[in-house]
Amino acid sequence: MQLITMGSMSTQKVSTGKRVGLNREVIVAKALEITAREGLDGWSMRELSSELGVVNSVLYHYFSSKDDLCDAVVDHVLRKIDLPDENLEWKTWFTALLHSARPVLTIYPGVVDRFKLGRYTSTIIPCVDLACQKLLEAGFGVLAPLALSMIANVTIQTISARNMRIPGHNASSQDVEGMLNHFSVMAQSSPGMALMVHGLFEHLIDSENEQAVSNAYFDLIVASLLDGLENVMIPQAEQAAQAFPCCDGKINSRTSSPDETAP
Repeated sequence: MQLITMGSMSTQKVSTGKRVGLNREVIVAKALEITAREGLDGWSMRELSSELGVVNSVLYHYFSSKDDLCDAVVDHVLRKIDLPDENLEWKTWFTALLHSARPVLTIYPGVVDRFKLGRYTSTIIPCVDLACQKLLEAGFGVLAPLALSMIANVTIQTISARNMRIPGHNASSQDVEGMLNHFSVMAQSSPGMALMVHGLFEHLIDSENEQAVSNAYFDLIVASLLDGLENVMIPQAEQAAQAFPCCDGKINSRTSSPDETAP
């Protein structure tokens, strides 16, 4: 007995080539959407292709790998960060920049973790150039690269730690409630741990309090960092220049012509 006749059987061909209406921008937009929901490391190319309604192999006509696509996601996220007015005083400029970057980087968990690996795109160049210029104008001299590195590292680590408290965004998501229970046991015999539990960790459980504490913490981090750099590094800049005479503390925009040879 024939249960399925040729007339009743539906055969649908699935294209494995480029799909009409699909392009890199559409793919990146969907990747950004999933990243905001699950984190950059929380989705696969197979999941992305499913949400786009195409077979997995189609994506590889546009991106060679997920890593390649992640670079495109990072690039789009960087473009969402506004550069402050270049006429601002250096600390005001950096404060504005970091407060512009933080909300963007918390919307897309995992992007900031790419920064730890140096996975920036060329979109970052105008920001780096202006940041270096601001530090040089402020008097950091040859210490400007160190100062910028400190600003970037502290900011990246702070935002990354904040993103770890977002449930399920990656395998390393922080169990704040479990951490609080663990520390609360220690607090019974430790005045210092009790202070940390009641003064900080308890406030991270409630989402409304957590946001206020997180904002205040970031504000203090930025202010303390910039004031510290100003008070510690600028006074040492002249001595550092003498110790490293090969560095003149200037941005060298000069490019070598093809017929020039290295010294």
